[in-house]
Amino acid sequence: MLVQAEANAVKRWDLGQSNRSFIAARSWKQAGHVDTLLKEANAILLGIKWLLEMQVRLVEIENDSLVVIRYLTSHDCLVSSLGHLIDDIKSLSASFRVVLFKHVLGREINRHIT
Repeated sequence: MLVQAEANAVKRWDLGQSNRSFIAARSWKQAGHVDTLLKEANAILLGIKWLLEMQVRLVEIENDSLVVIRYLTSHDCLVSSLGHLIDDIKSLSASFRVVLFKHVLGREINRHIT
C-alpha cells in the first residue's frame, strides 16, 4: 500500500496484491495563514485515517516535505501544533503491521497523478 501526501492532500493508494490503485485529490481553503508543514502533516494524517478505516495494514507513505518525514522517523518531541500532528500520526501508525515513511521530490509524487 502506498500513500502519497502533499499539502493539497493528493494521495495515491496502490491496493496490494490486486494491482489496483486508487488516486484521490482534495484541496481546501483555510482562513488566514496556515503553515505548509501543518498542511503536509495534516494530509498524511487524513490518509492514515482513511487507510485504517479500509483496514489496510502494510503502508508506505511518501511525502515531499523532508522536515515532516524526518520528524516522523525520529524520536524528537515537538511542543507545537506540528508536534501534536506528528504525535497523532505516529500513534495511529502503530496500528499498521508495517509502515514506512519516505521522502520523495514533489515531481516524483506528481508523476503518479498526471
